[in-house]
Amino acid sequence: MNTISYLESKVLNGGAITFEESIELSKVDDINSLLEASLKIKLKFKPSSACLCTVVNAKSGSCSENCKYCAQSVYYSTGIEEFELLSTEEILKKAKYNESKGATSFSMVVSGKGLNYNELEQLIDTVRTLKQETKLELCASLGIMSYDKLVQLKEVGLSSYHHNLQTSRNYFNQIINTHSYDDRINTIKAAQEAGLKICSGGIIGLGETMMDRLDLAFQVKDLGINCIPINCLIPIKGTPLENVQPISKEDILKTVALFRFINPNSNILWAAGRDYLKGYEILGFKAGFSAIITGNMLTTGGHQITEDLAMLNKLSSIV
Repeated sequence: MNTISYLESKVLNGGAITFEESIELSKVDDINSLLEASLKIKLKFKPSSACLCTVVNAKSGSCSENCKYCAQSVYYSTGIEEFELLSTEEILKKAKYNESKGATSFSMVVSGKGLNYNELEQLIDTVRTLKQETKLELCASLGIMSYDKLVQLKEVGLSSYHHNLQTSRNYFNQIINTHSYDDRINTIKAAQEAGLKICSGGIIGLGETMMDRLDLAFQVKDLGINCIPINCLIPIKGTPLENVQPISKEDILKTVALFRFINPNSNILWAAGRDYLKGYEILGFKAGFSAIITGNMLTTGGHQITEDLAMLNKLSSIV
């Protein structure tokens, strides 16, 4: 029995692959067989229906952190639009629009290391209002946060907290050094303690190795993450990574399949960089994606919700 067949059988029978086994799996050349195996795993363990997630850039720019991939950092000149936290009315309007188009989840994303007091109070009011006036699952990405602040948001209707680890612990300082990997892990643990579901994954194509990606996949597994977004780097002019070579289609598919083998029960969310597989969406879902972010991203374009719904309906047998 070859490596793919052996590990497919192990996972389908309730076993967990080891880090060493994932390294062996990453070395296989037969991408088609790897995708077929990953699809079988997803179809056995996946949630009953694909989640259609949307985001709103609720505060843009002027971020104190130096994440090398990000257009919103004060360290880089990228020419993005900057604005303070949107009002409750503005965010509610965007949420209702997305819900009317078929979105099931709505995430409010705020630039910066974390919220100040006034921003927290405003977000509490916003979450409370959205909970009362929509049926959307409410998520937020607000940076590094304490347990007390997260509890306040949970009490008014927030159900999920998004906080990516971005890459492996080993590679993290090559990308960010204004805060630590443990700062991010501690925020995730605080959100879990507050009773929130967690959405946490990372970015591939930063210059990391496959070993770094495997480290990340096992880290989110160890943290019990139930939703794992995978972003493909979109190099942004003005950032230190603007000239990074785009990741290949084969590299994306292999990485997603490995995440699926390692995290069979999790939702794996197809986030930024979806156009790298434009025309090959079926392969992305075979590899292991089970949910997508639709609409625009934070500082880059995205996909229309109605178009994505049509795609999901067309590919319903494998999504």
